[in-house]
Amino acid sequence: MGAGDRHRAGGRGAATAAGRGPFLARQSLEATAGILVGAGFDGVRFEDVHEPVLYGHDLDAALAFVRGFQDTSAALASLSDGEAARTVERLREMLAAHYSDEGGVVLDSRSWLITARRRG
Repeated sequence: MGAGDRHRAGGRGAATAAGRGPFLARQSLEATAGILVGAGFDGVRFEDVHEPVLYGHDLDAALAFVRGFQDTSAALASLSDGEAARTVERLREMLAAHYSDEGGVVLDSRSWLITARRRG
């Protein structure tokens, strides 16, 4: 997304994020801006950041990295040995689909930078 897709909220404007996915929908942008404005901030701005993230230079490193996430390790621990093995294999396949010799295992990442000015 480019500069024309940046989201502004608070004060006079309402955030617009139609079709932006499940994580920070229009209602979330508006709610976040409302909280900040209510806390004494003006000029609330949401800037879309869309960058690749390196999970590992090879498949084994990426798999170890992902398995180290607290949620991942908890989910795997909750499964039977057979289910956990199948899940790890599916995870390996997913990571392999994002592997290249030049870049390693790289996945897409999206986030928002939120800036505002304190009133007064």
